[in-house]
Amino acid sequence: MNVLTRTSTAALLVLGLAGCTTTGLGQKAREPDSFDSLMRVAATAQASGDLATATNLYRKAQTAQPNRVEPGLALGRVGWDAGAPAASLEAYDGVLRLDPRNVEALIGKGRALVALERPAQAAEAYRAAVSAAPNDPRPYNGLGVALDMAGSHEEAVQAFETGMKVAPDDLTLRGNLGFALALRGVYDRALPMLEAVAADPRATERHKANLAHARELARKAAPAGTAGGAGYVKG
Repeated sequence: MNVLTRTSTAALLVLGLAGCTTTGLGQKAREPDSFDSLMRVAATAQASGDLATATNLYRKAQTAQPNRVEPGLALGRVGWDAGAPAASLEAYDGVLRLDPRNVEALIGKGRALVALERPAQAAEAYRAAVSAAPNDPRPYNGLGVALDMAGSHEEAVQAFETGMKVAPDDLTLRGNLGFALALRGVYDRALPMLEAVAADPRATERHKANLAHARELARKAAPAGTAGGAGYVKG
C-alpha cells in the first residue's frame, strides 16, 4: 500500500465480548427499547470499547427506525474501529441508499475502500463527497490519498492543493501535500512544508517520520557535495 495511505488508516481495536449487567438477585437489566435509548446506550458501549454490545444495540435501533441514517453511520464507525473495513463499507452503503449525498457516509465509504485497496472506487466516493460538501477539507485529503494509491500522482497533488485552498491550516492536508511532493522529487516545496508541519504542536509521530523520510530521499537524490536543494536541513 502506498505510504500516503497509512496516514488515513486507524489503529485497530479488538472486539470485546458483550457482558450482561444484572440487578437484584441475578436478574438481567432491562434492555433499552426506544430508539433514542438504544442509540444512547450503544454510544456509551462504543466509547468504553465494548464494540460487540454497541453493534448489537445499533442494529436494534436500525430495525426500530429503518429510515434513520444514524444507526448506519454509527455501525460504519464501529466497523472501522474494529478493524473491519468490509463491515464498515456495508454500513455506509446502507446509509447511502437512504441518503445518496450523506457526506459522512461518503467519506467513510472512501476510507473503507482505501483500506480494502480499491482506490478507484474510493476516489469516486470522495469525489461525490467533494460535490456534496465543497467546503469540507476531508474529502480532498481522502481523494488525494486514493488517487495517489491508484497511480494518478499529479491528480493527487492537485486534490491536496485544492483542499489547502479550502482549509489552509489543515495539518493533514499540508503534511500529505508535502509528502506527495517529496515522493515526486519537488524538494524545494516539500521540505519547508514538512518542516513546518513537524514543528506544529499538533504534529504526530507520523508527520515527523514523513519529514525524516523526505530528507532521506532528498539526500539520496542530491549530487555529491550539495545540500539536496533549497529548504533541505541537515540533521
